[in-house]
Amino acid sequence: MISKGRSVGGVAAVAGVLVLAGCGSSQSSPAVAAKLLSNANTTAFATSFKAQFQGTLHLTTSGVTGLPAASAAQLQQVQSEFNSATVRGTIEYQGPKTFEVTYSFPPVLSQPLEIIEVAGAEYASIDGTQWHVVSSAAVGGGQLPSQFENLPSQLKTVGLSAKGATTISNLGSTTLNGVAVDHVRAVVSATGLDRILSGALSTLGSGSGSSSLGSEATILAQLIHFDSAQADTYISTRTNLPEQESASGGMSFNLAALSLLSGGQGAHIAGTVAFGFGFTVSYGDYGSRFSIARPGDVVAGPLPTPKLGISALS
Repeated sequence: MISKGRSVGGVAAVAGVLVLAGCGSSQSSPAVAAKLLSNANTTAFATSFKAQFQGTLHLTTSGVTGLPAASAAQLQQVQSEFNSATVRGTIEYQGPKTFEVTYSFPPVLSQPLEIIEVAGAEYASIDGTQWHVVSSAAVGGGQLPSQFENLPSQLKTVGLSAKGATTISNLGSTTLNGVAVDHVRAVVSATGLDRILSGALSTLGSGSGSSSLGSEATILAQLIHFDSAQADTYISTRTNLPEQESASGGMSFNLAALSLLSGGQGAHIAGTVAFGFGFTVSYGDYGSRFSIARPGDVVAGPLPTPKLGISALS
């Protein structure tokens, strides 16, 4: 529900995939729970809201073999610093083309990243004072959270891809921060998430132009594998709007497949790097009018690549 970016915002997007998976999964879950989840998110996107998210990412590199001793030690330091980090951020959503996103990820990123979109024009800053026009939502080769306009339909398509691998259940009524809520849980199996990835890579592999991955798409499917993922959504019984969401999941990278991408280089490196996440998102201020405007200090040129705060990589 949060973003379709491929960086830190991409983790939050996974949570959105889980939340909206019910749009296409009624056969494998109680229809009432799926409908409740779908209606809550449709209603949320039809108004304005503020979302505050916080989460942790966990990196495990103990299964990696074949690295020189110095590189192995550096990798362990990266793991230690990465696992000490907490992602925090805020989204003020006025509408599909007017929103502001701010998130920090110390020590991985040395400065917070801020994004503003007004009337479809997007601006980004890594110091909060100097802003850059974002062209094609690209920063440092990655994508920024952008274009909420088509996100609900896109996530519904993803939900359809996971059909048969998603279980949605209503765990009953409870109270959250003094608010009466329904607790809905969505679980997507590892098989379902791998299927989503394979479908996306297949589309990219069959495309044309600079965005096409060609034969690399097949190799990437061998490289990345998902764990099952779970999202718990708490929906107000009075407003039928989400009050809070939490999501967890993970993926692993088969390093032996990297040599296939690099023409056989690094074939001696093997093992698995595992990556997990856990996020909580709290929603509020529905129907509010936020002060979101075009930044005053907009400079020419692309946004500089955010600096890493990890000492082992600096």
